[in-house]
Amino acid sequence: MGISTWIPILIINFYYWVSYLKVNYGIFPPFLSEPLREGFYAAFFISNYVLIDQIVRRIEKWDVIDLLWKLVVIGVSGVSVLFLFQIIEDYMATDALYAQVKALSVSVKLYALLIFCLSTLFIYRKLILYQKNKRKVISWHIMQAVFLLGIVRLFLGPEPQLAHLFGGNSQAEELTLLETTFTRILIPIFLAVSLLLSANVNWSAYLNFNQKLRSLFLIGIIVLLYAGFFRIFPYEALPHGDNFLNLLTHRYMVLGLFFLFPVIYTLFSGLVLIFNLPTSSVFEQRSSELATIQRINQSIQSHLDPEEILRTLLDASLLTSNATGGWIELYGESHKLQDLLVTYSKNVEKTEIEELRRRDNITRAVLESGKYVHIRNIRNHKHFRFARTRIRSLLALPILTSRSPVGVIYLVNELAGSFEDATVLSLVGLTEQSGISIENAEIVAQSIDLEVYREQLRMAKTFQKQILPQALPGTDQIEFFVMSQEVDEIGGDFYDVTQNGNKYKVAIGDVSGKGTTAAFYMAETKGIFQALTQLDMGVRDFILITNKALSKCLRKGTFMTLTYVQIDLELREIELLRAGHCETLYYDSNADELKTLAAGGMGLGIVRDDRFGNFIGEPERIKFAAGDLLILFTDGIIEARDGKMEEFGLERLQEIVRRLRKTDSRLIVETLVQQVKAFTGNKIEDDYSVLVIKFL
Repeated sequence: MGISTWIPILIINFYYWVSYLKVNYGIFPPFLSEPLREGFYAAFFISNYVLIDQIVRRIEKWDVIDLLWKLVVIGVSGVSVLFLFQIIEDYMATDALYAQVKALSVSVKLYALLIFCLSTLFIYRKLILYQKNKRKVISWHIMQAVFLLGIVRLFLGPEPQLAHLFGGNSQAEELTLLETTFTRILIPIFLAVSLLLSANVNWSAYLNFNQKLRSLFLIGIIVLLYAGFFRIFPYEALPHGDNFLNLLTHRYMVLGLFFLFPVIYTLFSGLVLIFNLPTSSVFEQRSSELATIQRINQSIQSHLDPEEILRTLLDASLLTSNATGGWIELYGESHKLQDLLVTYSKNVEKTEIEELRRRDNITRAVLESGKYVHIRNIRNHKHFRFARTRIRSLLALPILTSRSPVGVIYLVNELAGSFEDATVLSLVGLTEQSGISIENAEIVAQSIDLEVYREQLRMAKTFQKQILPQALPGTDQIEFFVMSQEVDEIGGDFYDVTQNGNKYKVAIGDVSGKGTTAAFYMAETKGIFQALTQLDMGVRDFILITNKALSKCLRKGTFMTLTYVQIDLELREIELLRAGHCETLYYDSNADELKTLAAGGMGLGIVRDDRFGNFIGEPERIKFAAGDLLILFTDGIIEARDGKMEEFGLERLQEIVRRLRKTDSRLIVETLVQQVKAFTGNKIEDDYSVLVIKFL
């Protein structure tokens, strides 16, 4: 409600009290006619009805204890005001200002009573409309209509002083008959709707035992508060209302309706709470079981940990069954019955557990049968009759998955026959749910691991693409074209080209293994290549230093093959050396001859000390001319196999190069890859890279 609504309400209330003081206590000469005064009375009741309704609607938190506590605070404040002004009245009974004090006292009493009744009315509305449905809403609207008719009753006199307004006694008698008929119809409707609304106490079913006790205590206080208001009811403020029964049958009956309905609902609520107290423990137990299953499901979502699920299961089972202790036996890593381990226990001594396990292997029987074992009194059991233990009742339930049993949960109690059949069935459902939860947790964990692995592969693939050059340099004197493909997400092939003036340095290689490890070693090689190519060193020195650098980061058993080439456009010279890599093909256009370059030796990382130089020969130097070709490739090309396990081989590669030697580098590479795929039936099983350099 905005300020534009509050101001008229305050003005209406002010005029009501001015009218009241003038007419009833003669403080001021009466200047308002009787109908106009009743109009102010009606405006007063309606305005406060709307005012309290809007205030209560602002209470967003729905909590029974909180709502009842607010009522108690309002009621105690109101009753305190009533008794305070009653004391002031009694003290000033002989004073000259008694009439004014009396008027103010009665006015404040009436206002305090109205505020408390309306506050109770609208707070109870929140309780009545809890889990509201169409029937409840319609019933409440009918009650509001009854209150509105109670307001209308203000204008249905006649009072003795108004008889002349109706043309004599006959019309006054007719109006009296109308008044009586109105009251006789309205009161039964009010009582019927009050009883119907008072039956809506279903909110009490959702309170636990302690909450019900606290609610019952607060309702008892509210009853006492209504008794206090009834004891000092301001009848003087209402003409012809010297008792409550007369109040309900006269024109001010609306105040009686405001007072009576909350009393009826308060009494009904108190009775319902009293009768529901004995069943609270059963409701709480069922709620606990539901909450337990929810906790297990939450543990899957939040922990994805079978151990956490088992701990939750033990705690929940102890709570659900009221057991004094319990433990869980699980398979060992060998998954054999003789290797069962007591992994979790609560409130049970290990000596007691071992005493019971020593006398009978219940776990074996439970897991082999898949059914629970319930011993109501172990003193009557042949195996435990002489056991030294305080335990009397024992319940063992299997924890199973669809693939294999997980273990057995034991629940014990110091009293015989402490596990009821209904409780056992609930626990069976609980352990079945936990078995499903454990299996789901393992599946989810595996899925997460797989997804993490895939994400790592995606990241490594992105990383690998960043490692390999996106574009190769070239001029009007030299042309590069490369094609590379990984069979899996991550490949082990590496190539790179750098340019420094008229000099080009080219490397192509293959890291043993695949996946993220290969991508990591490719990154290491990329860094070494980029660093060393900035230095002025020969091909052989490059291979030796690269081997020394890689030897410090390659794990044992991992190696790399590499072919390194330096091209000097000014001298028109090629210098090449390979370390365990495939041969390189060179086409000499002047001699129209295709040569195989195999200078080199052992792969990088196989020998990781200075002896490596003994296994590497000298580089091969070639003078090139326009039209010459240099073809570098990895073993994925020549070792590709067809359905008969025959390799594509170097000879087929040479034949394709001879046939396409006069074309550009792009056509040579694309045709070569196409022919390899056709040979293997489009099933190349290894990573491959082809790099063709054509001199222009």
